[in-house]
Amino acid sequence: MKASITGATALSVAMAAAASTKTPPDTDGVAGEPDILPPELVDILVRLRVLDAVPFEYIVPDERLLPPESIRFFHLDRNWTDALVQGLLSVGAVSTRDRIDVAARWPAVRDAVDAAEHDVRAKLSGAPSVTGDAEAVTGFLARSRAISGWPGVAIRAYRRTAPETGGDPLSGLEEMRMLRLERIAPAVLLALVDGVPDQVCIEEPRAGIQFGVDEEPAAAGGAITAALKDPATGRRVQRGGGDVAVPVPFRRGAPGVVAVANLVAALQAADSEGVLGPTLGPAEYALQMLQLPYRQVFGETDAPAPVDDFHVVRADLTIEALTTVWRAV
Repeated sequence: MKASITGATALSVAMAAAASTKTPPDTDGVAGEPDILPPELVDILVRLRVLDAVPFEYIVPDERLLPPESIRFFHLDRNWTDALVQGLLSVGAVSTRDRIDVAARWPAVRDAVDAAEHDVRAKLSGAPSVTGDAEAVTGFLARSRAISGWPGVAIRAYRRTAPETGGDPLSGLEEMRMLRLERIAPAVLLALVDGVPDQVCIEEPRAGIQFGVDEEPAAAGGAITAALKDPATGRRVQRGGGDVAVPVPFRRGAPGVVAVANLVAALQAADSEGVLGPTLGPAEYALQMLQLPYRQVFGETDAPAPVDDFHVVRADLTIEALTTVWRAV
């Protein structure tokens, strides 16, 4: 693997280290001894660890390995990334004595890079720093029109954990730290995770409020339906192991325009449990049409999805209650 780091970059780092007269703080784990590497060089080495500045043809040597509309999960071999770092350090080793010195200092250099690897993306996002031994690095490459169509797609990785350790008490999952999340091409996304996840979720961007209906696959006739939701919980009403859904009626002579009055009547007719109440007003209808961001889950499908305020919409205040408050004011 060959890194695209120019000689000017390496020279500037070396000059900054030589010009520094301050003793840097201890970060290599040895009390009272200065750092093995200047912070600027550590940042460059960490970037190599997460494949930054590595040409894409070295990551995916053949286009057929990543065809359109595909996702490929992988494990990052530290032997290869360590060899990449050692190769960069060997540039300054001119004599045999230099090479011996680099080899003797390599364990401390590797520990310094391992410690900084956790925070390679946290520095950009403002997340708190973490400490501890470096874990296995996993990730995936995704090539899809969804990546180019939704640049702000949300990527999250989770692993199983006990609730008392800080995980979600309902799902038993804990969100993991992302080391790198970048679109390296308009339709190609690279993600690196600090550890081995049990579940990876890809979601539409959480921006604004959107209404929508469901479109069944072409194999099922391509029907367009609207699912019945419980206003008290925001979840879809289940019956017979599936969603309670009604076909969406459209206005005659106006394809794609929903016949709202007919859809309201169809939803009320399908409400055999009485979850909608006596009437379906504008606010209740809006809740029925509210569509949360689509989520694609990879990994352990038996693990429930993480629960947070973005995934469940609950109507805690009715229009009648608001009217009473406004009239009182």
